Amino acid sequence: MNKTKEKRVREMGGRVTSVAKFLDLTPEEEFLIDFKIDLSEDIKRRRIAQGLTQAELARRAVLSQPRLAALEAGGPSVSIDALLRVLHQLGASRKEVGELIAA
Repeated sequence: MNKTKEKRVREMGGRVTSVAKFLDLTPEEEFLIDFKIDLSEDIKRRRIAQGLTQAELARRAVLSQPRLAALEAGGPSVSIDALLRVLHQLGASRKEVGELIAA
């Protein structure tokens, strides 16, 4: 939220908080969610860069297209293991995945 909007919210008696605080997430839960989002975004970026549709990548990764869509969206039912398998299918190296972790 930008500072102007934040100021208006406070002036109207509202509270400004983070999603993590609102959902009462532990630092570990927040880390895992952020990490899954980073992996999901990288899958979509790589798929598009390689000129693949979701259906094409799903076939290569032996997934359904709706499941791949959920992976790219970072859905709550998506495991880190599944995200890593699809990244591997897209040619991501361990070093590149490590850089996502380090970011």
